[in-house]
Amino acid sequence: MWLFRIYTQLEVSMNDVERVEEYTNELPTEDYEADPTLLLRTRLGAGLASWPAEGALEFCDVRLQYASAHRPIFDGLSFKG
Repeated sequence: MWLFRIYTQLEVSMNDVERVEEYTNELPTEDYEADPTLLLRTRLGAGLASWPAEGALEFCDVRLQYASAHRPIFDGLSFKG
């Protein structure tokens, strides 16, 4: 029984090594220098013309509270980004 357990553990460990080797050597890597809108252009095609050129995020007077809390974590939080 002990030998079977050791053999099984060794086999599982080797599967982990094979997986890491596959991820590091066989999977193609992404091209990080590519145009960031490439994926949008290929998926949306002509719909990209209606995509905004710039964007912004604005929070005005946000109040955030956990259901179990007595006081809010944020109360009156405002920022732009």
